[in-house]
Amino acid sequence: MRDLKTDDRQLQSATQVTKRQFANGKVFAAGLLIVFMPMLPLRAQVSDTWLGHWWLGMIEDASLPLNISFDKDSSGDVAPVLYSPMQKAEPIRPSSWAFSNDSLSIQIKSLGIKMTLRYEAYDSSFSGRFKQGLLSTHITFRPSNGLFEPRRPQEPQQPFPYIETRLILKRKVGHKKIHIGATLTVPGEADGNIPCVLLVSGSGMQNRDEELLGHKPFWILADYLARNGIASLRYDDRGTGESTGDVASVTTDILADDAEWIFDWLCKQKHIDRKRIGIIGHSEGGVIAPIIASRNRNVAFIVLLAGPGVKGSEILRTQNRDLLLAKGVDSTLVERRDAFLYDCFEAAANNKKGDLDSLFKAYAQTHSKGLTKPDKKKAGLTAFEASQMALQMRTPWMRRFLQLDPTVYLKRVRCPVLAMNGEKDLQVSARENLAAISRCVNPKLLTVVHLDGLNHLFQHCNTGLPSEYLLIEETFSPEALDTIAKWILGIKI
Repeated sequence: MRDLKTDDRQLQSATQVTKRQFANGKVFAAGLLIVFMPMLPLRAQVSDTWLGHWWLGMIEDASLPLNISFDKDSSGDVAPVLYSPMQKAEPIRPSSWAFSNDSLSIQIKSLGIKMTLRYEAYDSSFSGRFKQGLLSTHITFRPSNGLFEPRRPQEPQQPFPYIETRLILKRKVGHKKIHIGATLTVPGEADGNIPCVLLVSGSGMQNRDEELLGHKPFWILADYLARNGIASLRYDDRGTGESTGDVASVTTDILADDAEWIFDWLCKQKHIDRKRIGIIGHSEGGVIAPIIASRNRNVAFIVLLAGPGVKGSEILRTQNRDLLLAKGVDSTLVERRDAFLYDCFEAAANNKKGDLDSLFKAYAQTHSKGLTKPDKKKAGLTAFEASQMALQMRTPWMRRFLQLDPTVYLKRVRCPVLAMNGEKDLQVSARENLAAISRCVNPKLLTVVHLDGLNHLFQHCNTGLPSEYLLIEETFSPEALDTIAKWILGIKI
Protein backbone atom coordinates (compact mmCIF):
# COMPACT_ATOMS: atom_id res chain seq x y z
CA MET A 1 0.00 0.00 0.00
CA ARG A 2 1.29 3.40 -0.98
CA ASP A 3 3.59 5.17 1.43
CA LEU A 4 3.68 8.91 0.83
CA LYS A 5 7.40 8.95 1.57
CA THR A 6 8.61 5.44 0.73
CA ASP A 7 5.44 3.90 -0.77
CA ASP A 8 4.59 0.33 -2.16
CA ARG A 9 3.07 1.84 -5.29
CA GLN A 10 6.18 3.35 -5.75
CA LEU A 11 5.87 1.63 -2.81
CA GLN A 12 6.22 6.14 -5.53
CA SER A 13 9.07 5.80 -3.29
CA ALA A 14 12.76 6.27 -3.75
CA THR A 15 12.80 2.66 -5.09
CA GLN A 16 10.71 3.80 -8.05
CA VAL A 17 13.26 6.49 -8.69
CA THR A 18 15.98 3.86 -8.85
CA LYS A 19 13.87 1.73 -11.23
CA ARG A 20 13.51 4.66 -13.61
CA GLN A 21 17.20 5.32 -13.39
CA PHE A 22 17.96 1.72 -14.22
CA ALA A 23 15.59 1.84 -17.19
CA ASN A 24 17.37 4.94 -18.43
CA GLY A 25 20.76 3.30 -18.08
CA LYS A 26 21.73 5.48 -15.14
CA VAL A 27 22.66 4.12 -11.77
CA PHE A 28 21.66 7.26 -9.87
CA ALA A 29 19.71 10.39 -10.76
CA ALA A 30 21.89 13.30 -11.71
CA GLY A 31 21.98 15.76 -8.84
CA LEU A 32 23.91 18.85 -7.82
CA LEU A 33 27.60 18.64 -8.54
CA ILE A 34 29.63 19.19 -5.39
CA VAL A 35 33.12 20.66 -5.53
CA PHE A 36 35.71 18.66 -3.60
CA MET A 37 38.84 19.80 -1.86
CA PRO A 38 42.01 19.29 -3.93
CA MET A 39 42.84 15.60 -4.13
CA LEU A 40 45.82 14.40 -2.11
CA PRO A 41 48.56 12.02 -3.27
CA LEU A 42 47.13 8.51 -3.08
CA ARG A 43 49.74 5.76 -3.42
CA ALA A 44 50.99 5.96 0.17
CA GLN A 45 47.59 6.76 1.66
CA VAL A 46 45.69 3.50 1.12
CA SER A 47 46.72 0.22 2.72
CA ASP A 48 47.55 -2.59 0.31
CA THR A 49 45.76 -4.93 2.75
CA TRP A 50 42.46 -3.53 1.46
CA LEU A 51 43.18 -4.74 -2.06
CA GLY A 52 40.41 -7.13 -3.13
CA HIS A 53 38.36 -6.66 0.04
CA TRP A 54 34.66 -5.74 0.05
CA TRP A 55 32.32 -3.59 2.15
CA LEU A 56 28.51 -3.41 2.01
CA GLY A 57 26.29 -0.43 2.84
CA MET A 58 22.60 0.40 2.44
CA ILE A 59 20.84 3.58 1.34
CA GLU A 60 17.78 2.95 3.48
CA ASP A 61 15.60 5.67 1.93
CA ALA A 62 15.82 3.78 -1.36
CA SER A 63 16.31 0.21 -0.05
CA LEU A 64 19.41 0.23 -2.21
CA PRO A 65 22.60 -1.72 -1.36
CA LEU A 66 26.01 -0.37 -2.33
CA ASN A 67 29.36 -2.14 -2.33
CA ILE A 68 32.81 -0.63 -2.01
CA SER A 69 35.90 -2.55 -3.01
CA PHE A 70 39.52 -1.65 -3.67
CA ASP A 71 41.55 -2.60 -6.74
CA LYS A 72 44.43 -1.15 -8.68
CA ASP A 73 43.74 1.67 -11.10
CA SER A 74 45.54 2.35 -14.39
CA SER A 75 48.43 3.94 -12.49
CA GLY A 76 48.89 0.94 -10.24
CA ASP A 77 47.50 2.73 -7.16
CA VAL A 78 45.08 0.96 -4.82
CA ALA A 79 41.81 2.81 -5.44
CA PRO A 80 38.14 2.55 -4.28
CA VAL A 81 35.47 1.23 -6.62
CA LEU A 82 31.71 1.56 -6.09
CA TYR A 83 29.05 -0.98 -7.13
CA SER A 84 25.25 -0.75 -7.19
CA PRO A 85 24.51 -4.49 -7.54
CA MET A 86 20.72 -4.22 -7.76
CA GLN A 87 21.07 -2.01 -10.83
CA LYS A 88 24.16 -3.14 -12.73
CA ALA A 89 27.12 -5.42 -12.20
CA GLU A 90 29.72 -3.09 -13.72
CA PRO A 91 31.98 -1.09 -11.41
CA ILE A 92 31.45 2.66 -10.94
CA ARG A 93 34.83 4.34 -10.69
CA PRO A 94 35.12 7.68 -8.88
CA SER A 95 35.90 10.77 -10.90
CA SER A 96 38.02 11.85 -7.91
CA TRP A 97 38.77 10.62 -4.41
CA ALA A 98 41.08 11.12 -1.45
CA PHE A 99 42.11 9.24 1.68
CA SER A 100 43.76 11.05 4.58
CA ASN A 101 43.73 10.61 8.37
CA ASP A 102 41.28 7.70 8.09
CA SER A 103 38.84 9.85 6.05
CA LEU A 104 37.77 8.58 2.62
CA SER A 105 36.13 11.02 0.18
CA ILE A 106 34.59 9.84 -3.07
CA GLN A 107 33.02 11.87 -5.85
CA ILE A 108 31.24 10.62 -8.99
CA LYS A 109 30.52 13.79 -10.96
CA SER A 110 28.43 12.21 -13.71
CA LEU A 111 25.94 10.96 -11.10
CA GLY A 112 26.10 13.87 -8.68
CA ILE A 113 27.34 11.63 -5.87
CA LYS A 114 29.53 12.58 -2.94
CA MET A 115 30.49 10.38 -0.01
CA THR A 116 32.57 11.37 2.98
CA LEU A 117 33.39 8.34 5.12
CA ARG A 118 35.56 7.69 8.16
CA TYR A 119 37.34 4.39 8.60
CA GLU A 120 36.84 2.77 12.02
CA ALA A 121 39.67 0.33 12.70
CA TYR A 122 37.96 -1.41 15.63
CA ASP A 123 35.34 -3.00 13.36
CA SER A 124 36.88 -2.31 9.92
CA SER A 125 33.89 -0.21 8.82
CA PHE A 126 33.46 3.01 6.85
CA SER A 127 30.79 5.35 8.18
CA GLY A 128 29.62 8.81 7.07
CA ARG A 129 27.36 10.68 4.65
CA PHE A 130 26.03 9.81 1.21
CA LYS A 131 24.80 12.75 -0.85
CA GLN A 132 23.14 12.85 -4.24
CA GLY A 133 21.03 15.77 -5.33
CA LEU A 134 18.47 16.41 -2.60
CA LEU A 135 19.22 13.10 -0.89
CA SER A 136 21.58 13.28 2.08
CA THR A 137 21.70 10.31 4.41
CA HIS A 138 23.95 8.46 6.83
CA ILE A 139 25.52 5.25 5.54
CA THR A 140 27.77 2.60 7.07
CA PHE A 141 29.80 0.15 5.02
CA ARG A 142 30.71 -3.06 6.86
CA PRO A 143 33.03 -5.86 5.69
CA SER A 144 31.31 -8.33 3.36
CA ASN A 145 32.20 -11.47 1.42
CA GLY A 146 31.86 -9.84 -1.98
CA LEU A 147 29.36 -8.21 -4.32
CA PHE A 148 25.89 -8.13 -2.76
CA GLU A 149 23.56 -10.71 -4.26
CA PRO A 150 20.11 -11.20 -2.75
CA ARG A 151 19.43 -14.81 -1.79
CA ARG A 152 15.90 -15.98 -2.47
CA PRO A 153 15.86 -19.60 -1.28
CA GLN A 154 12.09 -19.96 -1.71
CA GLU A 155 12.10 -19.43 -5.47
CA PRO A 156 10.69 -22.58 -7.12
CA GLN A 157 13.08 -25.03 -8.72
CA GLN A 158 12.32 -27.39 -11.58
CA PRO A 159 10.94 -29.93 -12.18
CA PHE A 160 7.51 -28.53 -11.36
CA PRO A 161 4.63 -30.90 -10.51
CA TYR A 162 2.19 -28.64 -12.34
CA ILE A 163 1.58 -27.03 -15.72
CA GLU A 164 2.30 -23.34 -16.32
CA THR A 165 0.87 -21.66 -19.40
CA ARG A 166 1.84 -18.13 -20.43
CA LEU A 167 -1.05 -16.23 -21.98
CA ILE A 168 -1.85 -12.97 -23.72
CA LEU A 169 -5.48 -12.09 -23.04
CA LYS A 170 -7.14 -9.47 -25.24
CA ARG A 171 -9.66 -7.15 -23.62
CA LYS A 172 -11.73 -4.49 -25.34
CA VAL A 173 -11.94 -1.26 -23.35
CA GLY A 174 -14.17 1.27 -25.07
CA HIS A 175 -12.88 1.58 -28.62
CA LYS A 176 -9.46 0.21 -27.74
CA LYS A 177 -8.00 -3.20 -27.04
CA ILE A 178 -5.46 -3.90 -24.35
CA HIS A 179 -3.31 -6.97 -23.97
CA ILE A 180 -2.97 -8.62 -20.58
CA GLY A 181 0.03 -10.86 -20.01
CA ALA A 182 -0.74 -13.68 -17.59
CA THR A 183 0.38 -17.08 -16.30
CA LEU A 184 -2.09 -19.86 -15.56
CA THR A 185 -0.75 -22.47 -13.13
CA VAL A 186 -2.68 -25.74 -12.93
CA PRO A 187 -1.82 -28.85 -10.86
CA GLY A 188 -0.63 -31.70 -13.08
CA GLU A 189 -3.56 -34.00 -12.28
CA ALA A 190 -6.30 -31.44 -12.91
CA ASP A 191 -9.64 -33.16 -13.44
CA GLY A 192 -12.02 -30.24 -13.67
CA ASN A 193 -12.80 -30.20 -9.95
CA ILE A 194 -9.92 -28.14 -8.63
CA PRO A 195 -10.33 -24.70 -7.04
CA CYS A 196 -8.66 -21.68 -8.59
CA VAL A 197 -7.64 -18.19 -7.48
CA LEU A 198 -6.97 -14.92 -9.26
CA LEU A 199 -3.97 -13.14 -7.73
CA VAL A 200 -4.35 -9.33 -7.56
CA SER A 201 -1.25 -7.33 -6.64
CA GLY A 202 -0.69 -4.29 -4.46
CA SER A 203 -0.49 -0.64 -5.44
CA GLY A 204 1.79 0.42 -8.25
CA MET A 205 2.06 -1.16 -11.65
CA GLN A 206 3.26 -4.64 -10.69
CA ASN A 207 4.22 -7.58 -12.87
CA ARG A 208 2.54 -10.97 -12.51
CA ASP A 209 4.99 -12.08 -9.80
CA GLU A 210 4.36 -8.86 -7.82
CA GLU A 211 8.13 -8.45 -8.05
CA LEU A 212 9.71 -6.08 -5.56
CA LEU A 213 13.36 -5.73 -4.52
CA GLY A 214 14.29 -9.14 -5.86
CA HIS A 215 11.29 -10.85 -4.24
CA LYS A 216 8.55 -12.54 -6.30
CA PRO A 217 5.81 -13.30 -3.76
CA PHE A 218 3.09 -14.23 -6.27
CA TRP A 219 5.38 -16.77 -7.94
CA ILE A 220 6.05 -18.33 -4.53
CA LEU A 221 2.33 -18.31 -3.75
CA ALA A 222 1.30 -19.79 -7.11
CA ASP A 223 3.88 -22.57 -6.71
CA TYR A 224 2.73 -23.42 -3.18
CA LEU A 225 -0.95 -23.43 -4.13
CA ALA A 226 -0.35 -25.69 -7.14
CA ARG A 227 1.58 -28.17 -5.00
CA ASN A 228 -1.49 -28.27 -2.77
CA GLY A 229 -4.01 -28.81 -5.56
CA ILE A 230 -5.08 -25.21 -6.18
CA ALA A 231 -4.81 -23.52 -9.58
CA SER A 232 -4.05 -19.84 -9.98
CA LEU A 233 -3.78 -17.07 -12.52
CA ARG A 234 -1.44 -14.13 -12.03
CA TYR A 235 -1.10 -11.23 -14.46
CA ASP A 236 0.86 -8.11 -15.35
CA ASP A 237 -0.87 -4.85 -14.48
CA ARG A 238 -1.57 -2.33 -17.21
CA GLY A 239 1.54 -0.99 -18.92
CA THR A 240 3.76 -3.55 -17.17
CA GLY A 241 5.52 -6.65 -18.50
CA GLU A 242 3.50 -8.05 -21.39
CA SER A 243 0.40 -5.93 -20.61
CA THR A 244 -0.52 -2.77 -22.47
CA GLY A 245 -2.89 0.04 -21.61
CA ASP A 246 -2.92 3.57 -20.23
CA VAL A 247 -1.33 4.01 -16.80
CA ALA A 248 -1.57 7.78 -16.23
CA SER A 249 -5.35 7.74 -15.70
CA VAL A 250 -5.50 4.49 -13.70
CA THR A 251 -7.55 4.37 -10.49
CA THR A 252 -8.40 1.52 -8.14
CA ASP A 253 -11.79 1.24 -9.86
CA ILE A 254 -10.17 0.77 -13.27
CA LEU A 255 -7.81 -1.85 -11.87
CA ALA A 256 -10.83 -3.60 -10.34
CA ASP A 257 -12.55 -3.63 -13.75
CA ASP A 258 -9.46 -5.22 -15.30
CA ALA A 259 -9.31 -7.85 -12.55
CA GLU A 260 -13.01 -8.67 -12.84
CA TRP A 261 -12.72 -9.14 -16.61
CA ILE A 262 -9.87 -11.61 -16.01
CA PHE A 263 -11.92 -13.34 -13.31
CA ASP A 264 -14.83 -13.77 -15.73
CA TRP A 265 -12.40 -15.22 -18.29
CA LEU A 266 -11.24 -17.74 -15.68
CA CYS A 267 -14.81 -18.85 -15.09
CA LYS A 268 -14.96 -20.12 -18.69
CA GLN A 269 -11.85 -22.32 -18.53
CA LYS A 270 -11.73 -26.10 -18.44
CA HIS A 271 -10.01 -28.10 -15.70
CA ILE A 272 -11.32 -25.63 -13.11
CA ASP A 273 -14.30 -25.95 -10.78
CA ARG A 274 -16.35 -22.89 -11.69
CA LYS A 275 -18.03 -22.98 -8.29
CA ARG A 276 -14.69 -22.66 -6.50
CA ILE A 277 -12.98 -19.69 -8.13
CA GLY A 278 -11.89 -16.97 -5.74
CA ILE A 279 -9.63 -13.92 -5.51
CA ILE A 280 -6.50 -13.34 -3.44
CA GLY A 281 -5.61 -9.66 -3.16
CA HIS A 282 -2.54 -8.17 -1.51
CA SER A 283 -2.52 -4.60 -0.16
CA GLU A 284 -4.51 -2.53 -2.72
CA GLY A 285 -5.50 -5.88 -4.23
CA GLY A 286 -7.12 -6.51 -0.83
CA VAL A 287 -9.67 -3.80 -1.56
CA ILE A 288 -10.08 -4.78 -5.22
CA ALA A 289 -11.15 -8.31 -4.16
CA PRO A 290 -14.18 -7.11 -2.12
CA ILE A 291 -15.08 -4.56 -4.79
CA ILE A 292 -15.46 -7.45 -7.26
CA ALA A 293 -17.07 -9.85 -4.76
CA SER A 294 -19.64 -7.22 -3.78
CA ARG A 295 -21.07 -7.20 -7.32
CA ASN A 296 -20.09 -10.54 -8.86
CA ARG A 297 -21.84 -13.54 -7.33
CA ASN A 298 -19.53 -15.96 -9.11
CA VAL A 299 -16.74 -15.09 -6.67
CA ALA A 300 -16.64 -18.13 -4.38
CA PHE A 301 -14.28 -16.65 -1.76
CA ILE A 302 -11.77 -13.89 -1.19
CA VAL A 303 -8.45 -13.73 0.67
CA LEU A 304 -7.34 -10.29 1.87
CA LEU A 305 -3.59 -10.17 2.43
CA ALA A 306 -2.92 -6.91 4.32
CA GLY A 307 -6.13 -5.59 2.83
CA PRO A 308 -7.50 -2.15 3.81
CA GLY A 309 -10.49 -1.91 6.09
CA VAL A 310 -10.56 1.86 6.54
CA LYS A 311 -10.72 4.85 4.23
CA GLY A 312 -7.71 5.53 2.02
CA SER A 313 -6.82 8.81 3.72
CA GLU A 314 -6.76 7.04 7.11
CA ILE A 315 -4.56 4.26 5.68
CA LEU A 316 -1.99 6.80 4.51
CA ARG A 317 -2.02 8.87 7.70
CA THR A 318 -1.60 5.81 9.92
CA GLN A 319 1.08 4.48 7.61
CA ASN A 320 3.07 7.69 7.87
CA ARG A 321 2.77 7.77 11.65
CA ASP A 322 3.85 4.15 12.03
CA LEU A 323 6.80 4.46 9.64
CA LEU A 324 8.15 7.63 11.22
CA LEU A 325 7.83 6.28 14.76
CA ALA A 326 9.56 3.04 13.72
CA LYS A 327 12.42 5.13 12.34
CA GLY A 328 12.80 6.79 15.73
CA VAL A 329 11.33 10.20 14.83
CA ASP A 330 10.11 12.10 17.90
CA SER A 331 6.36 11.80 18.48
CA THR A 332 5.88 15.59 18.51
CA LEU A 333 7.31 15.78 14.99
CA VAL A 334 5.11 12.88 13.92
CA GLU A 335 2.05 14.74 15.20
CA ARG A 336 3.00 17.79 13.16
CA ARG A 337 3.42 15.65 10.04
CA ASP A 338 0.01 14.07 10.65
CA ALA A 339 -1.65 17.48 10.97
CA PHE A 340 0.00 18.54 7.72
CA LEU A 341 -1.29 15.42 5.93
CA TYR A 342 -4.79 16.01 7.29
CA ASP A 343 -4.87 19.52 5.82
CA CYS A 344 -3.50 18.32 2.48
CA PHE A 345 -5.98 15.46 2.21
CA GLU A 346 -8.91 17.71 3.11
CA ALA A 347 -7.89 20.24 0.47
CA ALA A 348 -7.54 17.53 -2.18
CA ALA A 349 -10.80 15.83 -1.19
CA ASN A 350 -12.76 19.06 -1.32
CA ASN A 351 -11.36 19.79 -4.78
CA LYS A 352 -10.20 23.24 -3.75
CA LYS A 353 -9.28 25.17 -6.84
CA GLY A 354 -6.02 27.01 -7.20
CA ASP A 355 -2.38 26.20 -6.77
CA LEU A 356 -2.00 23.11 -4.56
CA ASP A 357 1.75 23.57 -4.57
CA SER A 358 1.54 27.00 -2.93
CA LEU A 359 -1.23 25.84 -0.61
CA PHE A 360 0.70 22.79 0.61
CA LYS A 361 3.86 24.87 1.09
CA ALA A 362 1.81 27.21 3.29
CA TYR A 363 0.55 24.18 5.28
CA ALA A 364 4.12 22.94 5.71
CA GLN A 365 5.24 26.37 6.91
CA THR A 366 2.36 26.57 9.39
CA HIS A 367 2.99 23.13 10.89
CA SER A 368 6.76 23.58 11.04
CA LYS A 369 6.88 26.87 12.94
CA GLY A 370 9.69 26.90 15.49
CA LEU A 371 11.39 23.79 14.11
CA THR A 372 15.02 23.59 13.08
CA LYS A 373 15.90 22.65 9.51
CA PRO A 374 16.89 19.08 10.51
CA ASP A 375 13.58 18.61 12.36
CA LYS A 376 11.63 19.96 9.40
CA LYS A 377 13.31 17.36 7.22
CA LYS A 378 12.65 14.56 9.72
CA ALA A 379 8.97 15.48 9.84
CA GLY A 380 8.66 15.86 6.07
CA LEU A 381 7.67 19.52 6.39
CA THR A 382 10.04 21.12 3.90
CA ALA A 383 8.99 23.06 0.82
CA PHE A 384 10.29 20.19 -1.30
CA GLU A 385 8.09 17.67 0.56
CA ALA A 386 5.09 19.96 0.10
CA SER A 387 5.71 20.19 -3.65
CA GLN A 388 6.03 16.40 -3.92
CA MET A 389 2.75 16.04 -2.05
CA ALA A 390 1.05 18.44 -4.45
CA LEU A 391 2.28 16.38 -7.41
CA GLN A 392 0.86 13.20 -5.89
CA MET A 393 -2.50 14.86 -5.24
CA ARG A 394 -2.86 15.63 -8.95
CA THR A 395 -2.91 11.97 -9.95
CA PRO A 396 -6.31 10.32 -10.52
CA TRP A 397 -5.18 7.29 -8.49
CA MET A 398 -4.40 9.33 -5.38
CA ARG A 399 -7.52 11.48 -5.53
CA ARG A 400 -9.69 8.39 -5.77
CA PHE A 401 -7.77 6.42 -3.15
CA LEU A 402 -8.12 9.17 -0.54
CA GLN A 403 -11.89 8.81 -0.76
CA LEU A 404 -12.02 5.03 -1.21
CA ASP A 405 -13.95 3.41 1.64
CA PRO A 406 -13.56 -0.41 1.72
CA THR A 407 -16.45 -0.79 4.18
CA VAL A 408 -18.92 0.09 1.40
CA TYR A 409 -17.91 -3.09 -0.42
CA LEU A 410 -17.08 -5.33 2.54
CA LYS A 411 -20.65 -4.98 3.84
CA ARG A 412 -21.97 -6.37 0.55
CA VAL A 413 -19.71 -9.44 0.39
CA ARG A 414 -21.67 -12.70 0.65
CA CYS A 415 -18.87 -15.24 0.24
CA PRO A 416 -16.27 -16.63 2.70
CA VAL A 417 -13.51 -14.15 3.57
CA LEU A 418 -10.02 -14.80 4.95
CA ALA A 419 -8.39 -11.59 6.26
CA MET A 420 -4.68 -11.85 7.14
CA ASN A 421 -2.19 -9.28 8.39
CA GLY A 422 1.31 -9.30 9.79
CA GLU A 423 1.66 -7.85 13.27
CA LYS A 424 4.63 -5.72 12.16
CA ASP A 425 2.95 -4.37 9.02
CA LEU A 426 3.74 -0.63 8.96
CA GLN A 427 1.97 0.05 5.67
CA VAL A 428 -1.48 -1.38 6.39
CA SER A 429 -1.91 -1.53 10.16
CA ALA A 430 -3.07 -4.98 11.26
CA ARG A 431 -4.91 -3.81 14.37
CA GLU A 432 -6.79 -0.97 12.72
CA ASN A 433 -7.72 -2.71 9.47
CA LEU A 434 -8.56 -6.20 10.76
CA ALA A 435 -10.86 -4.59 13.33
CA ALA A 436 -12.61 -2.59 10.60
CA ILE A 437 -13.02 -5.65 8.39
CA SER A 438 -14.44 -7.61 11.33
CA ARG A 439 -17.10 -4.94 11.87
CA CYS A 440 -18.28 -5.17 8.24
CA VAL A 441 -18.23 -8.82 7.23
CA ASN A 442 -20.74 -11.37 8.46
CA PRO A 443 -18.87 -13.23 11.26
CA LYS A 444 -20.16 -16.55 9.90
CA LEU A 445 -18.26 -15.85 6.67
CA LEU A 446 -15.11 -14.31 8.15
CA THR A 447 -11.83 -15.82 9.29
CA VAL A 448 -9.29 -13.39 10.74
CA VAL A 449 -5.62 -14.34 11.10
CA HIS A 450 -3.13 -12.06 12.86
CA LEU A 451 0.42 -13.32 12.27
CA ASP A 452 3.09 -12.31 14.77
CA GLY A 453 6.46 -11.03 13.56
CA LEU A 454 5.48 -10.53 9.90
CA ASN A 455 5.67 -7.36 7.83
CA HIS A 456 3.59 -6.02 4.94
CA LEU A 457 5.08 -8.61 2.57
CA PHE A 458 4.46 -11.44 5.07
CA GLN A 459 8.15 -11.84 5.79
CA HIS A 460 9.59 -12.50 9.23
CA CYS A 461 11.30 -9.24 10.16
CA ASN A 462 12.81 -7.12 12.92
CA THR A 463 11.18 -3.71 12.55
CA GLY A 464 8.69 -3.96 9.69
CA LEU A 465 10.33 -1.02 7.90
CA PRO A 466 10.39 -1.24 4.07
CA SER A 467 14.16 -0.79 4.22
CA GLU A 468 14.35 -4.39 5.50
CA TYR A 469 12.47 -5.96 2.59
CA LEU A 470 15.48 -6.33 0.32
CA LEU A 471 17.85 -7.81 2.89
CA ILE A 472 15.38 -10.42 4.19
CA GLU A 473 15.97 -13.70 2.36
CA GLU A 474 12.47 -15.04 3.03
CA THR A 475 9.90 -13.96 0.44
CA PHE A 476 6.69 -15.37 1.96
CA SER A 477 6.44 -16.94 5.40
CA PRO A 478 5.63 -20.68 5.35
CA GLU A 479 2.90 -20.29 7.98
CA ALA A 480 1.14 -17.67 5.87
CA LEU A 481 1.29 -19.90 2.78
CA ASP A 482 0.02 -22.87 4.76
CA THR A 483 -2.85 -20.86 6.26
CA ILE A 484 -4.03 -19.70 2.83
CA ALA A 485 -3.95 -23.14 1.21
CA LYS A 486 -5.65 -24.95 4.10
CA TRP A 487 -8.37 -22.32 4.36
CA ILE A 488 -9.19 -22.52 0.63
CA LEU A 489 -9.27 -26.32 0.64
CA GLY A 490 -11.48 -26.26 3.74
CA ILE A 491 -14.21 -24.08 2.23
CA LYS A 492 -17.52 -25.91 1.84
CA ILE A 493 -19.40 -24.78 -1.23
